[in-house]
Amino acid sequence: TVWSVTEPVKDTTMILQGPGDLISAIDYTFNFNKKNKSHIIRPGIAVKWPTGTFKERTSNGQLLDPEIQPGSGSIDLIFRLNYLNLSSSGFGHMYSVNYKWNGPSRQDYVFANSFNAQVDLFYQIDLMSEKFLIPKIGVYMESSGYNFFNGEKDLLTGGTTYLLDLGLDFQLKRFTIQTLFQPVLFESRNGRQIGNAGRFNAGLIYAW
Repeated sequence: TVWSVTEPVKDTTMILQGPGDLISAIDYTFNFNKKNKSHIIRPGIAVKWPTGTFKERTSNGQLLDPEIQPGSGSIDLIFRLNYLNLSSSGFGHMYSVNYKWNGPSRQDYVFANSFNAQVDLFYQIDLMSEKFLIPKIGVYMESSGYNFFNGEKDLLTGGTTYLLDLGLDFQLKRFTIQTLFQPVLFESRNGRQIGNAGRFNAGLIYAW
């Protein structure tokens, strides 16, 4: 045995692939300008659909931990609020708050509701011809309670993690290419969980 949740014998690598859960969202944007500053407030709601794989098994038929499955098997609601402040000098700051409510699952494992928040400072560099380069730095926090399996609390789930945001966006008219590196600043996770190793995110956004 090379893997045990509470007492790992040695490091091991697992690769798990498959479609994740699709998310559909709708936001409403409020724009207003005051004293050479632009303010954007964007409340919204999103629905995460159970389209992802959540019953992946090992070669010997053992169900893999739901925490690492691509999908969750549940319909979830995400309530979110974003605020952006941009001055005429190019400096700005952005705040984001999200609360995720997890609905009933098609499996015996139920994920806890979760909360995350993000604060970023950025500088918008005008490259002319509707092109912008936007470096940013900030802090991201996420927190959740305990998950439940067959009605019992899973003591190796939940907790709080703080990550550093180091990002760079390239915006061309309505298209934005985003990159974000997030090393761990601090975490307090319940039980003897495996810690985060940091994250790298990349995205392509089209606004209309």
